[in-house]
Formats: sequence, structure tokens, C-alpha cells
Amino acid sequence: LAQTGSIKGTIVDGATGEPLIGASVLVEGTTSGAAADLDGNFVINGLTTGTYSLRATYIAYRPQQIAEVVVEAGKETLLQIVMETDEMSLDEVVVVATPRLESERILMRDQQNATVIRESVGAQQLSLQGVSDIATATSKITGVVKSEGSGEVYVRGLGDRYVSTTMNDLPIPSDDVERKNIDLGLFSTGVIQNVGITKTYSTGSYADQTGGNINIVSKEFVDQFTLELQGGVNSSLLSNNQFGNFRVTPNLQNSLLTFYSREHNLVDAITKQSWDPRGKSLPLDFGITTTGGKEFTLMERDLTLFYTLSYKSDHSHTTGVYRRFNSNTVYSDFSDTETWSSSANLTGLLNLAYRFNNNHKINYNLLFINKLTDQVYEQGRNGNGFKFDMDEISNSFFTRDMNSRTTMVLVNQLLGDHRFSDSNRLEWGLGYNLTAADEPNRIRNYTGFDQGSIYFSYRIADFENRKSSQEIDDREVNGYIRNKLDLAFGGHPWKLEYGLNYRNKQRDFSNQFVGVQMMGLRKGDDNVDDLTSLFTDPGFEPSK
Repeated sequence: LAQTGSIKGTIVDGATGEPLIGASVLVEGTTSGAAADLDGNFVINGLTTGTYSLRATYIAYRPQQIAEVVVEAGKETLLQIVMETDEMSLDEVVVVATPRLESERILMRDQQNATVIRESVGAQQLSLQGVSDIATATSKITGVVKSEGSGEVYVRGLGDRYVSTTMNDLPIPSDDVERKNIDLGLFSTGVIQNVGITKTYSTGSYADQTGGNINIVSKEFVDQFTLELQGGVNSSLLSNNQFGNFRVTPNLQNSLLTFYSREHNLVDAITKQSWDPRGKSLPLDFGITTTGGKEFTLMERDLTLFYTLSYKSDHSHTTGVYRRFNSNTVYSDFSDTETWSSSANLTGLLNLAYRFNNNHKINYNLLFINKLTDQVYEQGRNGNGFKFDMDEISNSFFTRDMNSRTTMVLVNQLLGDHRFSDSNRLEWGLGYNLTAADEPNRIRNYTGFDQGSIYFSYRIADFENRKSSQEIDDREVNGYIRNKLDLAFGGHPWKLEYGLNYRNKQRDFSNQFVGVQMMGLRKGDDNVDDLTSLFTDPGFEPSK
């Protein structure tokens, strides 16, 4: 039989002699070991005779190696293990705190210290309120109203002409040729820290602002990964029995997610592309969002990366009445308007931040937004559409308007923040923006009804059956530099800020219209849901 012995001892602090409760001792090369009790004692039994090495460990203490420990048969080997704390002497410790500009408390503090009338709402508050886009977020601020019809934001009663929109204090372009500001509904709240509104003109604003400024502060580094899924169905689809009869434009045949690829030019599309809406079953709302961050070391300095990527689709159906008056006369009257709307939004944000030290930092932001909206509008399907003094044969008309719109926004920003002292701060920013807002194929039909049959004539439908397109390309370079100084004169604190803003913008707009001219009266048993069969090559004169 093998003869065994044991190791018994105590583990104490080298400076105080106090027992180290819970310190562990491991016999290297074996699975045997023990932990110190309340008095610092330990016992390891059942060791065969021989020479061993022990390793003692304890939190906040340097590991202790004990070599040449001899175990004899039937005997106890006694040890006292003295451990030293794992300490490091530091001349100076600097604790740096970075405020999160998403919390209501931090934003309120900044508002109190601001020299202009400014109010902000943070991402934390928006999340609690279930707000999904910035257009809705601005309506949570006192003195700001969002128009439900157009999405335009009014600051203290002043609209698009008097308001400017910036991201991190740099301008961002509009997606509409008739407006100065971008549609804030394009921005999801997942890409922002907060949105702030300056309600008066300030010296740091660009020259085209006289009312208010809407400034979007984008997200920065957060050391976590999240994945969020959303799903739902619009109640209007269920109440109007549209869940299995939803309509979309034929343009969606040439789209993938939020990207559209044109198959024909506008002239060829007259006879080679459909004029009729398509059906879509199960129009479910869906959303997915992922965010993540990572911290690296580059040249012994901190480099942080943060990203967010989201995709969201929505569907809705509305019904109503359209009436137009000329003086006190009803000029147009349609009692059965219907609108089918769907949208898909792809949004991505990338933030890179490099900190040279606690006082000097640069940021790079890349924002990409691509949105595809699709709408089918009809009026007069019930055969009761009325237009005053348009045709002596019938007073019943049908109108359909189908349109798809793609909006792409690409924002590049390089930002710098330098604190030379507690009273001297320099900030600068450079930006390059691209916007492409296209309507690749807008389809309009206008027909008359006569005793159950549809008809076309030059009086009611000359060029009213048409296809059109428009393109907006917007390119902009902008920048700013400003120096903020805290001064003291006569025992009173003063603030001095001076700087320079730069903006160079170029916008190209093009529009094309191709319509069908009626040469006479056409009547027949045609169907408003099969107008494609009418607009074929044989139906046109050879000269056309």
C-alpha cells in the first residue's frame, strides 16, 4: 500500500500578520488543494511521499510559490505562508467623466448654462414615450408644432423658410426641391443622443436662419451590443378589410428593400410597363435594429467605434372625401377616396472617435439613410365622381395616382474638440453631404364613366394619362471653427465666442413628363384595373 502524509499550515498577511480567510493553496501537478479557514489554517491530506511545489493565491495579493516541500509517510509537514499585497504606487490619479447627452438631467443642466434660448429632448425620454422618428420628437418640445399633413416643423409659428436643420452643428441638405429643410421623419431616434431646438437666431447660426434651429446630436460610443425586433399590423388595414387586398404600385417589382432599379426609360414605360396597381398580401409592419460598440488602443491612445443599423417597414390605408370649391360652387366632388401607403427605411450610423488625451478629441460620423415610399391613390371608383362643366356625356370620373419615391442621404462629418485650458476651448467641424431624392415613375390615370363603361376623350383626358419622373441631386461642403473663452472683468464672469461658418451648396433638379394625347372618343367595356391592355404599341398612331 502507498504511504501518505499531509501538509498543514497557515496563510497570513505579510504586513499585519492577519489570517487571510479563503486564500487557496494548490499542489502543482495534482488536483489536491485547500482553502484557508476563518483562522487562516489549511490542511491537505492524502499526499504520497515525495517533494512538492505549492502555489498560494488570494485576491489583491501577489501569488506565492513554495518549492521543495517534503512530505513523509505518516507525518504532517508544517508551513507558514506569508503573502504580500499586489500594490502599485501612483503619483497622480486622474478620473475623467464623460456626460451622456441622452439623459434629461444632463440636458437640463446644459440648458441652464446656455446663452441662447434652447431646449433639448434626449433619447432616454423619447424611448420612454415610444417616439420612433425625429419629426415626432420635436413636437415634444414647447413652442414646436409638427404639421401632420406635410411633416413640416414650425418653431414659434415660423415654418420651413425661417428654420434651419443641422446635425452636430453642421447643415444637412433637403430632400425636397421646394423646401429648405430635410424631412425629419427620415431620421430614426436610434441614431441620436438628443435633438435640440434654438428658438431664436444666434451668432453661431448660418445666415439663412432667422427663426429657429433644429440640431441633431448623433450617437457616440456605447460598449454594448443590442438586437431589437419589432412587428405589428396597422389597425386601419384590419378595420377596412385590406389585409389581403393591399395595393402597391408596379414600381415595387423593380425594388429590393429600399433600393429601386429602373427597368425602362420613361418613353418606353408608356407601353412596356404596367399602368395598374399590384396586390400585396400580408402587409405586416416589421423592424430590426442592431447596435454595438468596441474600444481599441491605437498608438497608446483610445479609439472607439460605434455603429447602429436598422430597417423598418410600415403600411397604412385611409379612406375619405375630396371636395373642391370655386367660390360657392362645388368644382370637384369625390366621396370615395382611398390611399394605400407603404414605406421602408434603411438607416446606418458609424462613429469613430480618437482621444489624444483628456483635452483633445476628434470624431468621424458617417450617416446613411435610404427610404422608399410607395403610394396608390384612387377616387371615383364608385362611379359618382363629379367635376363641374367638364363633359356633356357624363359627370362621373375616376382618378388614380401612383407614385414611388426614393430618398438617399449620405452625411460625412469630421469634428474636433480641443480644450487648451479651463477657459479656452476650440471646436471645429468639416462636412460633405450627398442627397438624391428621386421619383422614378409617377403614374396617373384619368378616365370617365358612362353607363358602366369607361371612356377617354380629349376633353377630360388629354395628357392626363401620363408618366413622369423627377430627380434631385444635392451636394454640399460645409464647415465651422469657433473659439470659446471664459473671461473675468471687474469681478464679473464674461463669455466670448468668435468663429467662422462656411457653406458651399450645389443642387441639380430635372423633371420629365410623358403623356398620352387622346385623338377622339374611346368607349368600351374596359376595366379600370386593366388599363395596361389599352396602352400598347398597336393603340398608337404610327407617327407617335
